[in-house]
Amino acid sequence: MTVPAMDKYRVARDNAWQWSREFGWVKKLSLSLGMACLVGLLAQARITLPWTPVPITGQTFGVLLAAVLLGQWWSGNKYGNVCCVRRRRGAVV
Repeated sequence: MTVPAMDKYRVARDNAWQWSREFGWVKKLSLSLGMACLVGLLAQARITLPWTPVPITGQTFGVLLAAVLLGQWWSGNKYGNVCCVRRRRGAVV
């Protein structure tokens, strides 16, 4: 009996992202805080383009990377961590 290609794809996809479901909440929270720091660092890197005054920053790449690695729930939690850190420092969010 052969398995359809779509079923093989779903099994491979689930096996590839199994590590993200097995982490505990402490590891996921620390990973989301680390990704928030990475996005903050990447926001400092910019590429200026001669035809526009708006530069391209690395923040876009960092946000996409965080969304892929952390998933829907924990990548949203990352931005909550950023807001909490900024409020403790007295910065306006």
